[in-house]
Amino acid sequence: MGILNRIINLTRSKVDFRHKKNDTFYDDIDDQILKDIIEELNSDYLNTKTDTSSYKQKMDESSQNKRKIPQAVIEAYKVLEVSENATIENIKLNFKKKIKEFHPDVFENSSLKEKEMAKKKTLEILNAYNTIKLHRKF
Repeated sequence: MGILNRIINLTRSKVDFRHKKNDTFYDDIDDQILKDIIEELNSDYLNTKTDTSSYKQKMDESSQNKRKIPQAVIEAYKVLEVSENATIENIKLNFKKKIKEFHPDVFENSSLKEKEMAKKKTLEILNAYNTIKLHRKF
């Protein structure tokens, strides 16, 4: 923005009819300054063009790294039986369904072994849900 302000100020100061010299509003020195400024702008543009391509490469690499989901989170999705790109509503629905299915109160009249299995499964479901909540930040 500084270069553009310099160009604007330079042209404003030279476009004054009182200082008209040979039907031009600027002299050779100012012409050279403008050429230098334009050259600088062109070189900045070319540099940002190459920087943009490297920026895009970095963004692609970082997005690939972001796509790598930790193994614990993948396991949590498997426990809740949802895909990795499931909506938050689907995750919550599957969580509620699984909790109802394995809640220890459902196995109240069952054997001790089945009650223990239900407790373990409930804890596993809760841990999976919390892991996904932390990962997805909802």
